[in-house]
Amino acid sequence: VSSHDIASKIINLPVYDNLPKLHFEIEPAELYIFTSPLNVQAFAATYTLQHKKCLAIGESTAKELKAAGATIIYKSEIPSEEMLVKK
Repeated sequence: VSSHDIASKIINLPVYDNLPKLHFEIEPAELYIFTSPLNVQAFAATYTLQHKKCLAIGESTAKELKAAGATIIYKSEIPSEEMLVKK
């Protein structure tokens, strides 16, 4: 079958819409665990990250923490939720 025989059509099909929760409360904690840059953005919109111990699941989340003002950042060696627990 040549590429001329195949008709192409683009379909816009959102599988999910990943939006942050805007209204939430979090109790003070010794360590805050973040599993995505979006989690960081949602948290930082309401709370300060400065002087809080933060654990990132991976490099992009750690970078987002730094950009959001976090000053104490730990990063999982392997980006998985299981490794976060072992850290």
